[in-house]
Amino acid sequence: MRNLLIVVLIIAVVSAGILAINKSRVETKNSSVELVMDYSLLITTDQVALLPKLKQNGLRTIAVTGTNLSFFNPRLDKLANLSLIPRIAGTISPQKLALILDRFPQTKQIIFKGAQVVGYPDQLAKTAKILQEEGIILGIIEPFIAAQKGVKKLARLMGYQAVRVHSIQHEAMLDSTVEDVINRYLKAVRERGVRTLYLKPFLTAKQTIKLVAGLSHQLKKYGYQLAAANSYQKVEVNPYLRYLVLVGAIAGASLVVDLIRPNLGLVGFVGGIIFLSLCSLFNWQLTLQLVALGIAIITPVFILVIIKRQVSNSQGLVSTMIILMQSGVIALCGGLMITGLLSDISYILQIRVFRGVKLAFVVPLLLAGVYYLATRYDSWGQIFKLLDRPVLWKDIIVIIIVLLGGIIYLGRTGNTSLFGVSTLEMQVREILERILSVRPRFKSFLIGYPLLVLGIDYSIRENQLSWLVTFGLIGPINMINTLSHLHTPVLISLVRIAEGFILGGIIGMGLVVVIGKLSLIKAKFNNNN
Repeated sequence: MRNLLIVVLIIAVVSAGILAINKSRVETKNSSVELVMDYSLLITTDQVALLPKLKQNGLRTIAVTGTNLSFFNPRLDKLANLSLIPRIAGTISPQKLALILDRFPQTKQIIFKGAQVVGYPDQLAKTAKILQEEGIILGIIEPFIAAQKGVKKLARLMGYQAVRVHSIQHEAMLDSTVEDVINRYLKAVRERGVRTLYLKPFLTAKQTIKLVAGLSHQLKKYGYQLAAANSYQKVEVNPYLRYLVLVGAIAGASLVVDLIRPNLGLVGFVGGIIFLSLCSLFNWQLTLQLVALGIAIITPVFILVIIKRQVSNSQGLVSTMIILMQSGVIALCGGLMITGLLSDISYILQIRVFRGVKLAFVVPLLLAGVYYLATRYDSWGQIFKLLDRPVLWKDIIVIIIVLLGGIIYLGRTGNTSLFGVSTLEMQVREILERILSVRPRFKSFLIGYPLLVLGIDYSIRENQLSWLVTFGLIGPINMINTLSHLHTPVLISLVRIAEGFILGGIIGMGLVVVIGKLSLIKAKFNNNN
């Protein structure tokens, strides 16, 4: 039965890889990026005369804000022969929207202004019909900048004829250097699939020109074209391949159960298939989300079980490296299965997102802790006996450290962070972004993988699983989490994963060597005494 589960799992990983490749092709093919300048701020800063110069440096479009017909001058789109994007308040009616758009037949994209889109809450279908008839795509402002009510439903009604838009608050922009602003816009394009960059002028003409020219240069350097933004093509999601991934996820979970409790794999597999079938009858998208979350949770536990089985038959630093590589491959397969399941266009546009990020970070560590205790102690009685002993000051210190670490760990996960980024961390980030193509995650290469390497090495030497491995799972968990950022292009995620894995592995191996040398020095010192 175990061999059958392994075969099913391998087929699922291959299927997920094909789906991920299809997603990557769609992401790579859409290379057009549109630079849009806020026209009202050009007026405020007395820089309208710069438009011809800005166009020479890559600007394609101006955005005009207004809520009534009299505001719009049909000659605006003739300025410097630039295209026009109307920024229309979401509070007007769809009928009024249609009248405005009739005056600007060349408009190809619209970005609504305010807290909602036109037609919210009960006339979104009318808005969608108007925009589709005019051949206009929807600009979706990134939600952490301005979450607009109704924008996701409107995008769905429009068949996902939409693009993601990045902007910077003008006040925050004026507190930054031109280089910082360029890097932020570039990062939005490369790492989050943004295709419309909503620019705002600096206070001086020289800085504004430098912004547009520098951004254009960087975009071209990375292979992007300065043109009208296009909506992504729909990702071809073969339903049979997706079914194979779903079944493979059940097989993987059953395999973990079978490795921990032999002969229970078949029961787990049959039960999982029944559960999967029942869920899919009620809500297909929810089923995909639940299975994806299950993969994110069970994969790190799978890694821990494999490490436990491997360390008893291994020795030396080479074995540590091999087990680390195996752990990385398993985590990568888990992440690709999530990508394969949730690879349609709605996730690329972040209209849908992977749910349960914090659970995917915490639950695997809790399950790993339970598994570690179960392998360390023969019975629950021994565990309770351990808890009955007097509490020492060192126990209290360890508990406080773990609690503080857990709070920071939780606070720095997910789409929103409870803790700000320190100045030192920002400086380190900037250095890494200059050196590396994509900045790897700190939790991955500074904490997770070094601890995992130390834990594997210690487990091999002691011939039993080390608690360090449990915390070292933060590395693989981050790898899986990286691939669950579905609005990030697959290739960028893979580069980030590779850099984090290699850096973390090198740091971990270095620590193993240093600790080994220090242990030898200590042993010699003790012998001499």
